[in-house]
Formats: sequence, structure tokens, C-alpha cells
Amino acid sequence: MPRNSVSILRLAASFVLVVAGALILDPVAGSQAAVPGKNGRIAFQSNAGGPAHLAAVNPDGSGLRDLTGPPGQSGLPAWSPDGTRIAFVGATQAGMRLYLLDFFSGDIHTLTSAPGFADSTPAWAPDGAKIAFTRCGGSPEDCDVWVVNVDGSGALNLTQSPGSEDTMPAWAPDGAKIAFSSSRDGNVEIYTMNADGTAPTRLTDAPEADLSPDWSPDGTLLVFARRATFDASAVWTMKADGTEPKELGAGDQPVFSPDGARIAFVKEMDSNRDLWVMNADGSGASALVASQAGESSPSWQPVNAGENAPPVANAGEDATFTCDSAETAARLDGSASSDPDSTPGTSDDIRLFEWWVDFGLATETFLGTGMVKDQLGLPSGTYAVTLQATDSRGQTDTDKVVVTIDDQTPPQVTVVLRPGRIWPPNHRMIRVRADVEALDYCGPATVVLQSVTSSEPENSTGDGNTSPDIKGADLGTADFQFFLRAERSGNGSGRTYTATYAATDPSGNTATASGRSIVPHDQSDKERPGNGDPGTSPGHGWGKGKPKGNGKGNGDDWR
Repeated sequence: MPRNSVSILRLAASFVLVVAGALILDPVAGSQAAVPGKNGRIAFQSNAGGPAHLAAVNPDGSGLRDLTGPPGQSGLPAWSPDGTRIAFVGATQAGMRLYLLDFFSGDIHTLTSAPGFADSTPAWAPDGAKIAFTRCGGSPEDCDVWVVNVDGSGALNLTQSPGSEDTMPAWAPDGAKIAFSSSRDGNVEIYTMNADGTAPTRLTDAPEADLSPDWSPDGTLLVFARRATFDASAVWTMKADGTEPKELGAGDQPVFSPDGARIAFVKEMDSNRDLWVMNADGSGASALVASQAGESSPSWQPVNAGENAPPVANAGEDATFTCDSAETAARLDGSASSDPDSTPGTSDDIRLFEWWVDFGLATETFLGTGMVKDQLGLPSGTYAVTLQATDSRGQTDTDKVVVTIDDQTPPQVTVVLRPGRIWPPNHRMIRVRADVEALDYCGPATVVLQSVTSSEPENSTGDGNTSPDIKGADLGTADFQFFLRAERSGNGSGRTYTATYAATDPSGNTATASGRSIVPHDQSDKERPGNGDPGTSPGHGWGKGKPKGNGKGNGDDWR
């Protein structure tokens, strides 16, 4: 293939690089066509904090948070026309599939699963009934545009053009045509075809590679990326028939906003890709999400409310929490929020409650979801907390509350070692599990193994002179299983092993507790000790905390 585009499209077609044994979703992948409506959130692919995953942000840059995904890596999101679901790509060592994410519930369903093929770049039909996508099999060049029903049935190859590298479909707003990238005429260009795959028509003719087409919401324009090299790309627009091409500026993976006034795109800055937005004429470009991790593949959520009214968020009253009892536990409560479209007496049209500290600022921190949110994980201090309520149509409203936390009370910890009695003393190493509860009203508490000790020397009289007696205890970490030797001194009264754990709450308050496991001198000793703290029996002693997810650990995952 001429004109320097082969290496670019091979990456774009496969969408996966293998680096040090890890799958990496390729950032040159396509974008999702805009659906007419009001501008909702922008979903995108993020590498922040580790492997590629989905994230979302409000169009003003506030409300940034990660979204759920399956095991492995996730990317290349595409909002559904009704703005309630996201089609995306999940990648593991086993391959690449398409999935559907319910934005409100976080539920995920598999859309495609074809052994030997890699599926990517989903694009919704305007009626939400079908999804077009790229399917590659064999060599990276062997890619075609396919379409599948949203229930996963009826997968159909539209292009059926082996070796032409047909990729990155984008459905026109009226559903009549699909734009895509192809090298079928010797270079990577933008084409359109009828929605049934007939009448492919070439729109661009340039020495560079033209990728990632996306329709304007009114169907009159196409925006796309023109790549001279792997690291040099510009955003262009043209009319839907390919005439009047216009360069807007440096960028990649462009996508129109639902109202057609803005374009989200990816821009490389200092060898790092960030999420940017600009006006549809190329003016007013600014960074929206810029991190050292890298952002790519934006998709803009359409909000089509019709006569549905927006919600009214209510974050509750300003409050101070001392976290020393159930009555003073740190808690956020958005139950006073309302929505006129809800069932009378409820707020059931509000589908999502999200909480942030320092909403819209550089220090913004996502706290989690839920109408009521406890276990905030915030240290003592005063915080501006924002609730964002989202209704069934994707409309949002925010409200702010000031929360003060004054936590001077440490967690209460209980430790039970299992087995609590080791017999017979045959010198074998016995796997021991620690069941630890570290409970705190402001939590969650962080639990680490502080020490594991024996009441007898490693080699004492009559114990068989074997060592070590304690193995696999990783001190200073959340280690809840280790090995103890089944032996004791023949001249003693029995051996006691003691494991001590430390629990620290978000404000730095720390408490410790110990559990015991004994090797009795003989079988006449029937003691079965658990928690070593006076007055605390195994499985009880909740103390300050509540029996719910407050820094809990056990050794069920045996080495």
C-alpha cells in the first residue's frame, strides 16, 4: 500500500497492542457518531490508575469519575441514542468483545462473542436497534464493518471486502448511511455506504490517512482525523458529499456534540493524549481532561428529554460528624431530592445519585453513588460536597452541602485465628487464616498485619529442632493468612502463637487487636482460643463500627 498509511491503519484495525504481556487498547481508534439532542456527559477511555477503562465527565469538566467494566481492559465507548447505555470494547488475553453498560445501574451484558475475531469501534443506529462495529480476523488487515442487533443476534458483514481494512463505522443521523474508513483504493480514506452495505462511495483523496469519521447531528457535515504520521494528526470537516474540506487544527478522534455546536477530540501534548473540546468551527479549543495517564476515544451523551422535567437535587443540611456512635456517623443523604416525573410519593425518576468533594475544582474527588452514602473515607476536616442527581433521560441537577468531620475515636478491631487449636504437634506447617473485623463509623479502616509471634523459642527442648516456625507472614500489609508450625516444647505447657493486626481510620486513629492459635502440650488441653483481647469472644464485639464493609479481611484466598 502506498503513501505511508499502512502502519497507521494496521494499528487502527487491530486496536490492540501487546506490551510486556499486557493488552493496551490503541488510542487511534474511531469515535462514535453524534446523536441530535442536548449535550450530556462525555464518556471516554482513560488509563488513569492502571489499565484502560471507561470514564465520564460533564461537558464543563466537572464530575469526572471512572465507570465500571469487565475484567481486563475497557475502552472505545459509544453512547446509545437515548443516553442510557454505553457500548464499549472489553479486551483480555482471550480476545476483544463488545459489551453494553447500563449507565445508571452499572450492569454489563456481553453483545458479541466470536472466537478468533476481534470486535471494536461500536456505533449505534439512530433508532437504537442495531450497532455497527469493526470485526477483524486473521491478519490485522482482514477487517470489515459488521452490524448486530442490540440483543446480540443477527450479526451481519456489511462490507465483505477482504484486505481492504474497512473500519470505524459511524451511522448517519437519519439511519440511511454509514461512514467508515477503508484502504480499498490504495490509501486510507473516508467512505460512505448505504446502511445495508451497498453503494460504497469514496469521499476523500489525500496522501495522509483519513480516520474516525463522525456525522454532525443534522447530517450535513462529517468531521474526521487526517493523520500524516502516527504522531501527527489534524481535525478536518467536510460536507456529507465530501466537498469543501476544511482543517480545524491539530487533534484526533473528533466527535460532534449532540447540539452540533462543539467538537470533542483528543490532542497530544508532551507525548500524552488529553481530552479537548472546541467550537464546531475550530475556535475556542481548550483541555477538558488532562492527566498524565492519557485520555482517548470520546463519545458525547445525547439528552433528549421531551416533556420530561429535570430533577431537583437536595444534598441535605450542613452537618458535623464525630463518628463515635451510630447517631454521629458520617452520612450523606440525598433522599429529599425530587423529580416531577416520578411516581407520586417517590423520586423514582431519579436514576443516579453521585457525590463529589470539591466539584469542578482541580482537587475534585469522587465519593461514590447512592441516595444515601456512608463510609465516606474522609479524614477530619471540613468539606464542600456536591450531589449530582440524574433522571431517566440523562438530565442533571446539583446541590451542595458542607460536611465537617471531627473523628477522635479509633476503630474497634476483632481478630480470630482459624484453626485456634493446632493438633497433632507433628512439626508440619499448618495454614492459618485470620478473620479480622475493623469497624469504624467514618471508615473504611485500613488493616495491616503488625506481628506474628510465638510464646516459645524457635528451637526449644523437645520441639524437634525444626525451623522456621512462622512462615509467609507479610508484615505491614493486608495479609490474612500464613503458616504456623505444629510443634511445642516437650517440657512446656503448650505453645501460643499470637497474630496482631492494626486498623487505622481515615483520620489516622489506630487500634490493635490480637488472635491466638495454640499447640497444646497434650490432648487434655481442650482450649480453642480465638480473639486474644480480654472480654471479646470470636465473631462479636462490634464496638464502634457496624457490621458492613468497614475494613474487613480474611485469608480465604490461600496461597
